[in-house]
Amino acid sequence: MRRGIDSVSDVGFRLLSGVSGLVVNYKRLLTRTNEPALVAVMPGIGLINVGEHAHFELTLLASRRETRLRNGRTERTHVVPYGGLRVMHVAPLNSDAVHDGPTTGAFVGVRLGSAGLGVSPEVGVFHDRSALGLRQSNVVVVPTIAVHGDELLDGLIRLWRVGTIFRPGR
Repeated sequence: MRRGIDSVSDVGFRLLSGVSGLVVNYKRLLTRTNEPALVAVMPGIGLINVGEHAHFELTLLASRRETRLRNGRTERTHVVPYGGLRVMHVAPLNSDAVHDGPTTGAFVGVRLGSAGLGVSPEVGVFHDRSALGLRQSNVVVVPTIAVHGDELLDGLIRLWRVGTIFRPGR
């Protein structure tokens, strides 16, 4: 979930699978908002692995602007390519927690739809030494499909409310 702070920055919250952690990040636009390509930096911090590790990340993002001038009019595009570089590191918070090295890599994706309702297929390729020795390769490929947007969240909340009102046995 991301929430805007002002016209050039926002804060994001990411709940990890199985409620095993929470990461908070701050994204700040480095370019002017009217540039055709936008570049942002996004540092983050969190607790992961059920509080066993502190998580630190730094991401550099680049994307095409979602609006463009065409025939003197501003129009939204429904295909926004993006990519970035990311460094992540976890630090053990107790003596029994696994020690690990930093993870580095790059990702590319495309947002289809709008910021209010869209889907973003993405693939990342990272160098990550297996701290537990479970993998033979240090290269990890991470495919992702994210469904996002305030319209989606609002719709899910409306469905939940209707479901509780019209649930059988009430």
